[in-house]
Amino acid sequence: MLNLSFYLLTAAVLLGAFIALSYTGLIRWRWWPGVIHGALGATGLAILLFSLSGPPRGVEFGVQSFGLIAAALVVAGLLIGLGFAALNLFAKRRVTWLVGAHVTVAIAGYFFLMAYVVF
Repeated sequence: MLNLSFYLLTAAVLLGAFIALSYTGLIRWRWWPGVIHGALGATGLAILLFSLSGPPRGVEFGVQSFGLIAAALVVAGLLIGLGFAALNLFAKRRVTWLVGAHVTVAIAGYFFLMAYVVF
């Protein structure tokens, strides 16, 4: 289950990199990659939360709490992402600094999850 969560969140990260190209102006913005990105991230997060109830991992390497830290950071990234999606949809504003916060928090959570899965 933990590996499935990692694979789904990896797909969300890769799709997020594609979406970032639209913010730089290299590609034209479409709405559907953002919806798929959010669905992959939310599904990966839900599976991660369910998989954290198992036995502790990484105790010998000191990373036993990285799964919980990753889940908290991904939840924060999801909430920030929903916030700027709502602003983009309802207020018709692109808030690029909020996108930067989303990327920073979510990628930090992804790297904590990566360390948790590897060890």
